[in-house]
Amino acid sequence: MGLILAFVRVLSLTLLLVWFADAGANNGYRVFNVKKFGAVSDGKTENSKAFLKAWTEACRWHGRAMVLIPKGVYILDSVLFLGECKGYMAFILKGVLKPKRSLQTCDQWITFRYIKGFLLGGGGTLDGEGYKYWNRSDCLRNHNCHPLAIVSSRFPYRLSRAIQSSYSELGFHPT
Repeated sequence: MGLILAFVRVLSLTLLLVWFADAGANNGYRVFNVKKFGAVSDGKTENSKAFLKAWTEACRWHGRAMVLIPKGVYILDSVLFLGECKGYMAFILKGVLKPKRSLQTCDQWITFRYIKGFLLGGGGTLDGEGYKYWNRSDCLRNHNCHPLAIVSSRFPYRLSRAIQSSYSELGFHPT
């Protein structure tokens, strides 16, 4: 009996330490991995529904929630990530997001709206395939050009302070 009790105590302590280590690794966030919601990172499959399912569940979480996009190439159609969320939200992109179709045929590709306490980071890539449009822009030669913006000033919540890093090539940068 004493041996069983000792084993249960050691097992309980081990599980508790694993739980604390996991919570520390995610900085106290509950992780909502898009792959667990059906996303496929093959560069061919359209993943908007899986991303929206992960976002919706994360947005309902009372606490710190992280939508995690692991390494890989994900295809997305035009998608709207909508708040108001119950807690602090992080959108952590480790992979590459590409549009399903030409961005000329849609008004917006990826939109975050009505979100307070938001972080966009992870070091991944939003590849809008801009090289297809570079020959249509004179921003490299025209210093009076108004560059494209990641964030629209139409939003009631400014997101630019929440972007961890940005890449400024050919006049494309957060505003």
